Amino acid sequence: MSPYEIDTESFSPSMTRRRFLRLAGCACLAGVGAQYAAVVAPSRIVVNSTVVPVAGLPHSLEGLRVGVMSDFHVGDYVSADFVSTAVEIMNSLHPDMVVLPGDFFQDRPEQAEACADALSDLIANLGVFACPGNHDHHLDLRKTSVPLARAGVDLLVNESRSIAYGAATLRLVGLDSATEGLADHSRALRSVPEDEMAFVLVHEPDYADFLAQTSGHTLPLQISGHSHGGQVRLPLLGAPILPSLAHHYPRGLRRVEGTERQVFTSTGVGVSVPVRLNCPPEVAVLTLHRTPAA
Repeated sequence: MSPYEIDTESFSPSMTRRRFLRLAGCACLAGVGAQYAAVVAPSRIVVNSTVVPVAGLPHSLEGLRVGVMSDFHVGDYVSADFVSTAVEIMNSLHPDMVVLPGDFFQDRPEQAEACADALSDLIANLGVFACPGNHDHHLDLRKTSVPLARAGVDLLVNESRSIAYGAATLRLVGLDSATEGLADHSRALRSVPEDEMAFVLVHEPDYADFLAQTSGHTLPLQISGHSHGGQVRLPLLGAPILPSLAHHYPRGLRRVEGTERQVFTSTGVGVSVPVRLNCPPEVAVLTLHRTPAA
């Protein structure tokens, strides 16, 4: 195993995520909450507004608003019209920039085109940026990257962008899918000074643990998707099953143990199977807040 590969097997549950979610869907359909879990919940988008404290954040980045939407999965269960609804909600929140951490379609190129068309209506003064998810490699990645580029979405594949805001510059580092073994943060960070304020965009949230062990850069915030929050969350138990590389940071803002790094994981817009329970689709806005440097 190379130093930039992750052993995804150690994260794999005994029951596959897809099998569990299908069983959960059947249980919901057989139970009292069937109509809500299978029909209403997957279509009721909530807004997640989160303040993110960042030590040493440049003063001019104070209050910067970062919109986050992930895991659209346009296909049999998620329509492009539903993505358009999410886009309308995001635009109403007036983010300065928008990031999209992967999984735009389910399994066919026309779905990628439809998703990109819906995303073309996003409005953000500093731009719209994305990274690939594992589903985006089900076909040649160009089937995703080309329509996204036409839609004005900048897809970052193991590379970075400098974003000027006021008197400061924020570096956004976008990685390829870790599930597919393609994330290469060494390549992406090659031209990034270690003392430069840089955030990471990568589909799989648990890649943060690997970054904390191998990267000398500070990287105070990682933004991810992939987990869907589990789609099904049970009282007291949380999500009974999660995909590989989404066990440690399944949703919301969490700190990487032993570090000042934080991971924000979106519960996603779409679904891989048509059921959600106690875990609605979301449109998120992160507001950066400066705290004193350690």
